[in-house]
Amino acid sequence: MSEEFGWLQWAERRHAALGLELDQLLEAHHRVLSIMGQEWRSREEKKATITEFHPLYRVLQSATDEALVEVCELAHYLQAFVEDPSLPTVLKDLRSAKYPSTLFELTMAYRWKAADAQVLLQPKTPRGFADFEATIHDLRFVIECSVFQDDFFSRPAFKLGPLIKDALRDSFLKQVPLAAKIEIKELAGDLQGDLKRVAKRLAREIEESADPGSATRRFECEGWSLQLEAITQYTEIPGPEATDWDLCFRISNVPLPPGQPMFTLVNQTEEHERLRVFVKLPADEQKRVDQIHKKFDREERQLRSVQVPRIMLFEVKALVRDALDLHDAEEIGSVLLKDMRTIPELACVFLVTKGWSTALRFKCHAMFIANPESIYQMPYSFIQKMMRFEQQWDFLTNRPFPRLSPAAAFTEYQRRSQPPQR
Repeated sequence: MSEEFGWLQWAERRHAALGLELDQLLEAHHRVLSIMGQEWRSREEKKATITEFHPLYRVLQSATDEALVEVCELAHYLQAFVEDPSLPTVLKDLRSAKYPSTLFELTMAYRWKAADAQVLLQPKTPRGFADFEATIHDLRFVIECSVFQDDFFSRPAFKLGPLIKDALRDSFLKQVPLAAKIEIKELAGDLQGDLKRVAKRLAREIEESADPGSATRRFECEGWSLQLEAITQYTEIPGPEATDWDLCFRISNVPLPPGQPMFTLVNQTEEHERLRVFVKLPADEQKRVDQIHKKFDREERQLRSVQVPRIMLFEVKALVRDALDLHDAEEIGSVLLKDMRTIPELACVFLVTKGWSTALRFKCHAMFIANPESIYQMPYSFIQKMMRFEQQWDFLTNRPFPRLSPAAAFTEYQRRSQPPQR
């Protein structure tokens, strides 16, 4: 999709629903493109496929709410650190394959700064440079950030999405929209062909049942299971609240007015939902606690020469959707604490996820592990200030988020997420 019919046009149509001024979005887009430079942009334009593009270039071309907000956030972070002496190095990292980790560093550094810490990017250490330092109540912490790489285009979710969508097309019913719930234990055999045959049979059984509007049919084998059921008012809706699934999407028919280009489909309010798809993917063979512990050991070796208070931040979105939903949190904390207790300079570790919220903003959740053997403890008042900032303050509009119950927040999310109208 060209830039003219991608990010910029989506900004024009969605800025009001996002609660952002159009001028703010356009300025953010222009600023980020200008900072990345013409040489970087020309290099990206020559690439052939979406999987080759730099992650930020994909975002700058995307017509999604998340893309609008990510660009706006990045521009905001860069403005906040415009006088930092290490900013040129940070910009160089943003242009490179370090973009995901550098964006995480800026995301965290900005939140420390917003909570009234004095923040300096990429301070010098005996063995090189840390990611940032934060002085809190006259106590200086050196902070190292690390990201578990999450390349969506190499993940099973990206590859399986089109496969599953194609497999389920023959299961559409004329009168009754269906929900398909798929749990994949292992990727083996002809999953697409087997799924297509089973889905078609289950859909036919629902259609021929006495009450198709409330029918459910299920198939299970060694490698996967499929449940087809008629959609009711109680059926889950794909979105931020569908946290039990690794992949979820809807398939709908949207009529295209005669003579209109394809991109005008986003304007159409007439929509005939056919299918909701929810997928659980195979569990990672390597235990999450082992992956985190391995990264902890590697980062600890890098900081071993730093004899001042230090903190580690790990972005774990590639391992879990929400850091507050770590079912093995106790095991992870126990394993890390065993090593942390031997490092008196290490004040704490944060396991962080950044996800799309019902407020149509990215919000960070974190699991906090304090080192009881360290004399360098983060002030509780500072942690509270960061939590209030994250939960209550929309820094893109410089005003508080509305206080809503979870049910009201989700209802408002659904309303604001409706396709834009002209």
